[in-house]
Amino acid sequence: EWTATCMTVASGLLDGGHLELAQSTYQMVIGNGDSPQLATARLGLAWCTAMSGKDDQAALTEIDQFLQHHSDHADVPSALLMRMSCQFRTGQSDSADQTLQKLLEQHSASGACLQAIVSHCGNHPLEPCDGPLADHLIQHAKKLTASPQFTSTLKPSAIGLLVSAQRGDVGAESIYANAIATRDKTGDTTAAILEQLTRNDFDADAQRIALRWISPVAAVDSKSGEDTEAIITAGVRESACRWAGRSSNWSILAMAAKDEEAFFDGNEQTAELRGRNLHVERLFAEALLQTGDANSSLKWWQRIVDEGGADDFPTLLRLAETASSSGSITEAAQRIAAARAAISTTSPQSALVNLLAADVEIRQLNFDRGRSLLESVVRLGSADEDARGRAQWMIGETYYMQERFGEAIDAYRLVEGISGEGQWTAAALVQAGKSFEQLGRTREAAVCYSTLVRRFANSQHATGARRRLAALSPDASSESPLRR
Repeated sequence: EWTATCMTVASGLLDGGHLELAQSTYQMVIGNGDSPQLATARLGLAWCTAMSGKDDQAALTEIDQFLQHHSDHADVPSALLMRMSCQFRTGQSDSADQTLQKLLEQHSASGACLQAIVSHCGNHPLEPCDGPLADHLIQHAKKLTASPQFTSTLKPSAIGLLVSAQRGDVGAESIYANAIATRDKTGDTTAAILEQLTRNDFDADAQRIALRWISPVAAVDSKSGEDTEAIITAGVRESACRWAGRSSNWSILAMAAKDEEAFFDGNEQTAELRGRNLHVERLFAEALLQTGDANSSLKWWQRIVDEGGADDFPTLLRLAETASSSGSITEAAQRIAAARAAISTTSPQSALVNLLAADVEIRQLNFDRGRSLLESVVRLGSADEDARGRAQWMIGETYYMQERFGEAIDAYRLVEGISGEGQWTAAALVQAGKSFEQLGRTREAAVCYSTLVRRFANSQHATGARRRLAALSPDASSESPLRR
């Protein structure tokens, strides 16, 4: 009766946080010799010492006393978990790993083992593990991800995914990828997983997993035929799409964009369930543009602005650019006007709008109005060098299209003073050469081409210049006619 009373008192003291009093009470029971409560008293003493955090080494000694004398006790898994925690706190990481291994081998079905796995994953970097833990994560993937304790943080599932990918276990990989897809609200873990795979040269695995998140497959209710719940968070899908864009996997995004058009049903809830926000849609539109499908890209940009309500300048400009190349003249003009309204007239970005507007005017053969817009870009000192060089080159192009070759040459000569060694100087040299040829001045044309080949040997224009030189073969001067 005395022992039972002491144990009740000690338990109450432990629950109340009076650790020192609880310790002394448990020690009285232990000092009293054998009793039915001895094992519980030893474990209680170990708990008190461990919870105080004052002497982890003493706690380890007391835990080992319990394990040595009561190896068949039901609380052995909990004792091993406590030992693993103390070992990790005292820097004994190898010993902690050995304790985890013992839990996995002898008590894998216990709650303590599950808690130990979560703790281990939380205390280690986001990278694949090996040994018994890796085996356990793969073999019990479905059971683990069904546990709220395991999925309370994302890291255990992320490590499980990395292990599955590294070992080529498609089933476990799918389970962990789906678990992360519905739980990673911010997308930070998703981004870290893909970055880790890429950094360690698992590019194929990264692409496969990213594709699963970029093109999620919905779970369909067999009765209603509708999505039963969210299949992916916007954070996960956006992070996967951004990774694909950074790594230039535009084809993956373009295919996903085409597949996603089947879900354009006007139901905003569908977009939410599929994690499709405006950032994802922008990346889809850009991917279609990058892969040459400008018509489909235009539909996405229109949706982003007209239905999604995007009104930032970069989006409005991209829509204007796409409309200028693939839409009607009327729509192009409207989209350019919307982009222009989003910035001030003195903004450096107005140069980009005027370049587009000039292109539309030139397409309608309104050369004077087009040149006026281009000249405004050239005069805009705040505009970047590339935009101003392109504008001056386009002025030359307008004269070339009108077969006013002398004026075209004069315009091309001004490009180098703006663009220097940039791409538009190379383009101006080749076009000036063509203009000289039209005027029958083959010697000057050859000088243009030879200067281009010498100064811009890796330019996209160099091959054509070499062919023209071979056809002309004049006595080329070393001085560029653009400088004279």
